[in-house]
Amino acid sequence: MWSKNQRITIIFITCIIALILSAASKSAAKVEELEARLLEEAALAAVEEQFPGRTPEESAEIWAWAHQLVEEWYERYKVIKAEKEADDKAIASYKYIKKEQSEYSRIIYSSTHKQYTKIGDPSKAKPTRTLSMLTGWAESNWSKFTYEEDEWGGFKIASMKQKATGYFYVKKINGRWWYIDPLGYPYFCMGTTAMGYAYGNLNQEKAALNRYGTLAERAIAAVREYKDELGFNSTTIWSEGHSHLRDVYDTVTYSASLRIVSTYESKLGAKDPTPSGSCLVLYGMHVFDPDFPAHCDSRVKADCYPNRLADPYFMGFYLDNEIPTNEDMLDEFLTLDIKELKINYYSYAAAWTFLAHETGKPNPTLEDAKNYELRDLFRGFVYDRLYAAAVPAIRKYAPSALVMGNRALSTQRNSEWMTRMVGYHSDVISHNWYHQVTPLAEQLNQMSLWCDKPMMVTEWFVSSDENEGNFQNGTTNIVPIVQTQVDRGAQYQNYTLRMLECQNMVGWHWYRYIDRNDITEDGKQSNQGIYSSNHNLYEEFAEYVAEINRNAYALALYFDQR
Repeated sequence: MWSKNQRITIIFITCIIALILSAASKSAAKVEELEARLLEEAALAAVEEQFPGRTPEESAEIWAWAHQLVEEWYERYKVIKAEKEADDKAIASYKYIKKEQSEYSRIIYSSTHKQYTKIGDPSKAKPTRTLSMLTGWAESNWSKFTYEEDEWGGFKIASMKQKATGYFYVKKINGRWWYIDPLGYPYFCMGTTAMGYAYGNLNQEKAALNRYGTLAERAIAAVREYKDELGFNSTTIWSEGHSHLRDVYDTVTYSASLRIVSTYESKLGAKDPTPSGSCLVLYGMHVFDPDFPAHCDSRVKADCYPNRLADPYFMGFYLDNEIPTNEDMLDEFLTLDIKELKINYYSYAAAWTFLAHETGKPNPTLEDAKNYELRDLFRGFVYDRLYAAAVPAIRKYAPSALVMGNRALSTQRNSEWMTRMVGYHSDVISHNWYHQVTPLAEQLNQMSLWCDKPMMVTEWFVSSDENEGNFQNGTTNIVPIVQTQVDRGAQYQNYTLRMLECQNMVGWHWYRYIDRNDITEDGKQSNQGIYSSNHNLYEEFAEYVAEINRNAYALALYFDQR
C-alpha cells in the first residue's frame, strides 16, 4: 500500500497530468469530472493519520479499507436515495392522522380503564381502548366470523392461500403484509419471548415441578394452554443452549437470536454483555473490522443445526438484541480512543472517512458532525455494514430462514436511514417497542413509507401493582404501570388493536411468558409475565389476551375493509 506522502505526491502528479490533458484540448466536461474526483480524493487523504503503534504502511491499509467500505455503502445508498426522493414526494402529500377520533382510527376511550405511568398518580392516567369499545365491531359480521387455523396457527382460508413452500416467507396481500406459513396460509405471529419454565431463579423450576410433577408434563400442559386457551402460536429461543426446547414445544413456531454483534464485542473485551444478548455497554460496534464478516459466518454456521433447519416451525433469525441505535453514534465513533484501544482503529477510520466523503471537506472537524441528517445517515451506514456482513452468511447456511431484523430499541424507529438500510437487507423489521403507551399511528405510517417491509414488535409489556410489582428493581420509565390485572389486560388490547390497524405489522411478542423472580426495592416481585413466578396464570389478564388473539385475523380484515 502507498504511504500518505506517496499518495499526496501521486495526486499532485495526476493534477499536473490533468492540466496537460486540459491544455491538449480535452473536453471540458471530462476535465471537470477529473478535477472533482481529485478534490474528493485529496479531501479523504487530508483526514488520514498514522495510528499509534502502526507503521505508515499499516495505517494506510486501514484507511484504504475504510475507503472501500464507504464506496461499497455509497453504491447501495445511491439506489435507496433515489427511492427516498420518490418517497419524500409521497410523504409531502400524505395527510397524517392528527386526531385519534379520526375515521381511520375510530378509537373510543374508556373512563374506567386507565393506565398509569406512575403508580397511584391519577394525573398520569392515559386513555385505553379495548375491543368492546371498538365502534362498529360488535355489530359487524367480522365479530361473528369463524375460521380454522392450521397446525402452525395460520389463517386457513382458501381465498387467501398462497404458494406452499414448506417454510415461512412474507408477502403482501391486498395491501397488507403477512407471514405465509409452510402450507401457504397467511399467518399472524402472536407469542411471548422465551417459554421457559424458569427465568432468573431456580425456585421457579421447583414451582413448576410442584405443580406439574415433571418438566415434560409441564411442557405438554403449557403448550395446550398457550395455544388452545390463550391463542398464542409463537415464541423466541435465545441461543443454542435452548435448542432442546424444540423437543417439548414442537408445535409452537419460533425464531432465534444469533447475537452476532454482542458475541463479537465479547471477543474484543466488551464489558458486561447481558445474558439476554443485549449489548448496550460496549466499547463500540466494531462492524467495520475486516474480521467481522468471518465472525458472522462462523456464528451463523454454529447456530444452523440440522434439526433446526429441517424444523418447519422455525421461522428465522434475529441478528441480535437491542444493539446501540443512539442518535449521537457518529460523534462516538469520531472520538473513539485509538491511543489505548487498538481495536477502535477501523471504526475510527470508517467514521472519519464517511464524514470527509459526506461533507467534501479536506479537514472535517467534530463540529461538522453536529447535523441531524448526517448523524442519521451514519447510523444507516453502520447498520448497512452489519447486515451486509451477516445476511450473506444466513443466506448461505439457512437459505429458507427469514432475516427478521435486530430487535432494536425505541430510538431506531425514529431513524429514517437505519429503517431504510435494515429494510433493504431484511425480510422483516423487528422492534422492542417500549417508551410508548400506545404506538402512534403517525409513526407507524411514516415507517411504512420509509421502508415497505413487514414489521414486528418483539418486546413490550405492562406491569400491574396489584399482584406482584413493577419492572425490575423499580424501573418504571419504559413501561406503563397499571393498578390491576384487568387494567393490564385492557392495555394488552389497547396496544394490539393499534398493531392490527397497521397493515405493515405482522405480529407481536409480549416480553415475558413468566415473571422474573427478582425482588424490587419495595419488596415486590417484578411483573411482566403471562404467568406468575409460581406458574399461576393471571386469569383476569389472560381473558383480555385470549379475546384479541382469537379474533386477530378477523380484526385485521375488519380494519382493512372498514
